[in-house]
Amino acid sequence: AWLTVHRTFGAIESITARCWNDLIELVIPEADRGISGVFGDEAAVTHLLDASVSIRRAWATDDVVVGLTARRDRLVVLNANRPGREAEDIPLARQVGHSIQDACIVANVSRDVASDDGVEAGES
Repeated sequence: AWLTVHRTFGAIESITARCWNDLIELVIPEADRGISGVFGDEAAVTHLLDASVSIRRAWATDDVVVGLTARRDRLVVLNANRPGREAEDIPLARQVGHSIQDACIVANVSRDVASDDGVEAGES
C-alpha cells in the first residue's frame, strides 16, 4: 500500500538520504519554502531551512544543510552549530565567475576521533 506523505510544487532535482537511529530522512528542496526532511515510514515532514530565495537542489549531513538557489548563483548553508541556527547566504557564482551546477559536502575528521572499529581516523 502506498501512502502520500508530502507533496511539493515543481520538479525535485535532488534527494539526500540521511539516517537518524532507525529512521531514514529524505532531504528535499522545496523551492520558495526552503528545504524539508521527509520521514516516509513515520509519515512526518520537518522543515529544515528557510531561505529568502527559491532552492533548486539540497544536500545534508548530520549537522549541515546546503541549498543551491534556483538561479544557480548562491549556496544557502545552515550549520547546526551556528548560533540561532540562521542560514548563511554565500554568493558563490560571483566569486568563481560562473553558475553553480552541483555541490557536495566534504567532512573534515579530526585525527583524534576514533572510528567504530578502533582504528584512528585521518583527515579527509
